[in-house]
Amino acid sequence: MSTIPPSKEPSQLMSSSVLRLLTMTFSVGVTLGSGLGYGFSKTIFHDSHSLAQTEQRFNRIAYGRLELGMSTTDVEAILDQGIETYRSSTATILIWKNDDGSEIKITFEKGKLITKEQFGLK
Repeated sequence: MSTIPPSKEPSQLMSSSVLRLLTMTFSVGVTLGSGLGYGFSKTIFHDSHSLAQTEQRFNRIAYGRLELGMSTTDVEAILDQGIETYRSSTATILIWKNDDGSEIKITFEKGKLITKEQFGLK
């Protein structure tokens, strides 16, 4: 003779579903929370050296490496991507700005550097 296992009461089924949902929610919360905590600690507890690096992305040394005839790709390898302020069929003007207000302005003709200017670089 076989015995039929007792079925779970509806309240037991509901409590196990709620328990699974709470466990999953807690796991997701811990995962996301640890990432947020890491980002928060990196933002709040940075040293002054890293702060100086973020305020000035480029300087006179980088500006000095720029040479007439360089391609846009070569310049962006030194300065990173610039902001396009003008474009015609043959010319483009890009600028790069630091947080302190210093900037570099470069004119390209047919993709080659033809003029460069700097304002306030240190």
